[in-house]
Amino acid sequence: MFFTDRPIEDPKDLYDREEELKALIESIAKRSITLIIGLRRTGKTSLIKVATRDMPRIYIDARKFEERSYLTYRDFYVNLEEG
Repeated sequence: MFFTDRPIEDPKDLYDREEELKALIESIAKRSITLIIGLRRTGKTSLIKVATRDMPRIYIDARKFEERSYLTYRDFYVNLEEG
């Protein structure tokens, strides 16, 4: 294991998150809506990327919308197309 300031995707590099990873994988399998919330820089993105590593996925970094009070479908779709 090593420290990096970027999200990780390899399960062997995810430290001390076995319980959360198991719960997230089970939630994904049930196709239930799941929120991953927490303080900044605590590994939320890494947890999601490890849990979905072998699945088809689209990852959208929604931080670009933080300053907006309103988001249209068009804004979302344009961002989706860019991804």
